[in-house]
Amino acid sequence: THNAVKLGQFTVQNRDYYADTTAGVIKDGWVNYGDGNWAWANSDGSLYAGWKLLPNGKWFYFDESAEYPLLKTGVFTISSGSYYVDVNKGMTSNDWVQLPNNGWTWAQSSGALASGWFNTPNGKTWYFDPTTHEHAALIGLQVINGSYYYFDLGYGLLRNQDVTLSDGR
Repeated sequence: THNAVKLGQFTVQNRDYYADTTAGVIKDGWVNYGDGNWAWANSDGSLYAGWKLLPNGKWFYFDESAEYPLLKTGVFTISSGSYYVDVNKGMTSNDWVQLPNNGWTWAQSSGALASGWFNTPNGKTWYFDPTTHEHAALIGLQVINGSYYYFDLGYGLLRNQDVTLSDGR
C-alpha cells in the first residue's frame, strides 16, 4: 500500500509539523501559513512552542496553549507576565512600548511589562496600571490607594513641586 503525502499542518506522535509541496517538511526555519500566521520549525521539523531565541539574536514566542504553536505578536499575557513582541524585532526589553491606544508601557530586562510602581533605568518613577494586561503608564493626576500623584509624560512622577491642572486647580 502507498501512504499519501501529508501537506500543511499535521501531527505525528503528539508533535506538530508543517510540509509544503516545495520543501517537504520544513526544518530549521520559519513556516508561513499564508494567512498572516507564522511558526518556527526545529531541525527535526517539529514546530517549536514557547520562547525561542532565533539565530538573529531576537526572542519570539510561539503559543504553547493554542492548538498549534503559532507566533504571538503585540501585547499578550502568559503565566509569566505580559509581553510585547514585534513581528520583525522580536520581544521588546529595556524599552518603552507604544500601545495601540497611544498609551505607553515599559518592557523590563526580562521582557515582562512593568506593573504597579516601577523605576525606569533613567531613575524616573512610574505607575503602570496592574488592572489591565497592557499595563499602560498612568499620566496626569491619579489616585492610587487613596493618595494623589501627578505623572508627567516626559518625567514620570513629579515630586516636591506644585502642579497647576488644566482646570486651574
